[in-house]
Amino acid sequence: MASPERRVLVVCTANVCRSPVALQLLHREWTDAGIPVQVTSAGSLGGRNRVHPATLEAARFARVDLSEHESRLLTADLIDTEGADLVIGMTREHLRAAISLAPTCWPRAFTFRELVRRTSQLATPPASWEDWLAVCHEGRNLSDLIVPEPTDDLPDPYGRPLSDHIMMVQEVAGASALLARSTPS
Repeated sequence: MASPERRVLVVCTANVCRSPVALQLLHREWTDAGIPVQVTSAGSLGGRNRVHPATLEAARFARVDLSEHESRLLTADLIDTEGADLVIGMTREHLRAAISLAPTCWPRAFTFRELVRRTSQLATPPASWEDWLAVCHEGRNLSDLIVPEPTDDLPDPYGRPLSDHIMMVQEVAGASALLARSTPS
């Protein structure tokens, strides 16, 4: 029996830099790994904006075309439907925004860096998506989200030089590939 299509929502601030890149790269990597997935994105402050020009340029290095992307505002409905299987925030602040809108998403909501770190620490990846998320969630404490944490927060390149956008795209590309190799279908 084929695995169901997973629904993943990626969240950043304005939905014009980090989350559109992560959307495209996660979708590509998971699809190439044979994992049926629908990846979408939104911003805690997003809404009808175009991708930052430097992110557009940096994304081209990873063969990602973001020219048609238009930002969307994060809502509880998006979390419950498009993030029904996984919510990935670029920072702890984004997780706080998601959890404040839809408190039940906590067990399936991670920062991008946290999910990559927790996945890479698994000795043996669980056989199912649900078990994978449960194991990755073990030992987490909601109160940890109160303060920013550089090991969990992917820096926002908005308003920064092109080199910062390129570094963000490179990190997201590497992390997406790692997740795809270790995510069960």
